[in-house]
Amino acid sequence: MLQENDIRFFQDNGYLIVRDLFPKENLLAVRKQLELLFSSETYLNAPQSSPQIINDLYRFAPDLLPLIFTEKYLSVVFDLLGPQAAWIPECAAHRQRFFDWHKDSSGVERAGMQSHKTYPYPLLTAAVYLQDNGISGGGLSVVAGSQQSPDRTLPYYSKSFLARVKHKLLKWLGKSELDRLEQDPKKIDLPSRLGDLVIFDIRLSHKATFPQIKSPIEKLAIFNAFVRNDEVGNAFLAYQKLRPEPFYQYFSQSTLPDCVYQWAKRAGIPILF
Repeated sequence: MLQENDIRFFQDNGYLIVRDLFPKENLLAVRKQLELLFSSETYLNAPQSSPQIINDLYRFAPDLLPLIFTEKYLSVVFDLLGPQAAWIPECAAHRQRFFDWHKDSSGVERAGMQSHKTYPYPLLTAAVYLQDNGISGGGLSVVAGSQQSPDRTLPYYSKSFLARVKHKLLKWLGKSELDRLEQDPKKIDLPSRLGDLVIFDIRLSHKATFPQIKSPIEKLAIFNAFVRNDEVGNAFLAYQKLRPEPFYQYFSQSTLPDCVYQWAKRAGIPILF
C-alpha cells in the first residue's frame, strides 16, 4: 500500500496523510451513523462517555467495523509497524472536541515509563476525520518531526499550585510553551479531506486545528490505536489499563464484544487487550 517515500516521510515527520483511502460514500454513511448515535444519546450506555465522546465504539456500532477496518487501512498499519502490528482497541468517536497542544505519550512519561523515548518503531494513532480540515477546523495540526524531540508540554501536567499559576501567567502574556508551539516554523495544519486517513506517532506534538470561522457541520472523527506486539507495545497497553482518567476505565471494567474479535480475526489484525 505505502511506497518507500511514504514510509520515509512518516519516519522523518511523525505523520502521514494517506489520500482517498476510503470511498467518500462509506464515510458519509459513517457520519450518518455517528450523528444518530450521539443524537439518540447512545453514549449514556457507554462507560464514561459523554455528548462529545463514545468509548468502546464498536460495541455500540459494530456495523462501522467493515467501513473503517478495510484492507487498505490495515495495509498502512502493517507497512508502518511490520508483521508484529497489533490493534489496541482504544477506539472512540469524537464530536466537537478541540484540544490544545499535547503529546499522547505524556501520560506514559508521567507514569515513569521511558522505553517509548528511544523506541525505534512508532506507536500509532489512526484518525478518520469525517469532514475536510480548513479554516473551520475539522482535523489535526502538528509540529513536524517533534516525535523525535522532548515533550515540551510535560510541565503543564504538574499538580503544583505554583506551576499552574506560572503556566497561566505565561499563557496570559503569550509566552507559554503552547504559544511557542503555535509559532513553531514546523507547525502545520494538515490539509486532510474527507476520505483520507491521518496517521501519526503518539509522540508527535499535535492539537486539534482550531476553527477560525464557525463550521456549518459538526466535527466528527474516529480514532484507533496500534502498536507492535512486543515489550514496549504491551507496556503501553498495561499503562492504558491503569490510567485513572474516566475515558480509559473501560479497559479494566469490561471485555471486548465477540464481534470485534471475530472481525479482527477475519481482517488478520491481532488484538492486544
